[in-house]
Amino acid sequence: MDSLTDHRDEPREAVNPVDALRHRWVAIALLVATAATAAVVGSMLSGKKFEAETIMQVRPLASDNDAFVGIDVFHESSGGTSTVVYALGRQLQSPQVVDAAKAELGQASWTRHDFLKSITIKPTTQSATVSIVAKEDSAKRAALVANTMANVGLALRGRTVQQQITSAVARIEARLPSATRTESRLLQSRLAELTALRGLGDPTVSVLARAVPPEKSSSKSPVLAAVVAVLAALLVGILLALGLERLIPRLAPDDPLVRRHPVLARVPRASRRVVRSYLSGRGTLPADLWEAYRILRANLGVEQPTAEAPRSILVTSAIQGEGKTMTSVNLAIVLAAAGHRVVLVDGDLRRPMVARVFECDHPAGFTDLLSERASVSEVLVDSGKFGDRLRLVLTGRQRPPDLLEVARIRSAIEKLESAGDVIIIDSPALTEFADAITLARAVDAVIIAVQFGRSRRDRYREIVELLRDREITPVGVVLTGHRRARSGLRAAPQEPEGVAQADAVERLRLEVGNPPH
Repeated sequence: MDSLTDHRDEPREAVNPVDALRHRWVAIALLVATAATAAVVGSMLSGKKFEAETIMQVRPLASDNDAFVGIDVFHESSGGTSTVVYALGRQLQSPQVVDAAKAELGQASWTRHDFLKSITIKPTTQSATVSIVAKEDSAKRAALVANTMANVGLALRGRTVQQQITSAVARIEARLPSATRTESRLLQSRLAELTALRGLGDPTVSVLARAVPPEKSSSKSPVLAAVVAVLAALLVGILLALGLERLIPRLAPDDPLVRRHPVLARVPRASRRVVRSYLSGRGTLPADLWEAYRILRANLGVEQPTAEAPRSILVTSAIQGEGKTMTSVNLAIVLAAAGHRVVLVDGDLRRPMVARVFECDHPAGFTDLLSERASVSEVLVDSGKFGDRLRLVLTGRQRPPDLLEVARIRSAIEKLESAGDVIIIDSPALTEFADAITLARAVDAVIIAVQFGRSRRDRYREIVELLRDREITPVGVVLTGHRRARSGLRAAPQEPEGVAQADAVERLRLEVGNPPH
């Protein structure tokens, strides 16, 4: 049996931006609309916000200044001002500073995390400054919070430094009586420097500019917020669309790969509910879908049998879910409605669907015919529609895929041709199992079902190459899930021809929506 493990080391094709956007424009539009709505609603709910800024400056002492040894003032370091600036920024966010600021502002019950949500600390190394930016609902409150944080930070640092200066002064004074003349001069000099700074807080940190109530709100207007959100969402949506197109390339209607083969029919899109209901035998299809299958019947050239007309037709696809089973079933129905004797074979041994669609079962099937355990008459099943014009061959109870050999399949098809004018085989997806390639080599014609927006370009290219390598040329493609034109067909369904019995016509009306002849 042929294998599908043939991989080609080809470079990825360039993504067509137009195709990517066309395939996913609905998702992009939803993303943009959602982002704009969220931005407007968020802007309106958050209300106006005001920002106020207090600037603190650090003036570090020279690294060789011995007067302040053991005192926590800022000194110059090898890292320049960045070290001291970031150190002050961290201290302003310390639990001691935050708790003291909360208490002074009457927000003692707030958590530190919640309190700091409205405060931003911005160290600037070039100017050796630290900005405290407070964002509040009122201009006065913003200025008050920023200034309070600065005041508390200064007060705590000043208290610590002054306590250390007082201790240092006491130690120097205690040493003076016993000091030598040289030591006494040094101690007197240091004592003078420290005494001059008593009561002055931390001499290396000060407030450069206090916050004042801002005149204007810092909040973005709803219109501006919406514009920014739309532009951002549009950019993200476009990048996502291009990325998805790169990772999961989808076929487009004007794709050169699709144009290699004739389009036999364009089947209008139907909702999943309608398709599932129909395939489970509980619902009907709209009339314009039946019109598409009638066009497929005409394009295949089997309405008036000739020597060139195909007698065995395989319907397949690149991946599951592209409409191959619906195409097989409905092509069989419209051919039977036109008076042809049709045998519909379920050749998908892995996921058989024909029995489910027609709500029937039979112990003998296609595998029994292949293994010669049963004759044609023993595997044929009445479809319940059109009498002997539409009969089925199910997969069979035992479905070993190793039975699918070209010679066996051709022999089985020749036997079935004695019971029908046209043999239609519902095949597995070509890229998933080797069964489909083997079946394709044994039939007269191959039809590929393609669903735009679902069919992957790389998978479709793979089946085109697989078929070409085995000298199999598809007669064409059926485009499933095609967008309806605004002036699309809405004609009333017609009764099929050749159904003499009134009860058969009634069953057709109820079960298959009266496909047009």
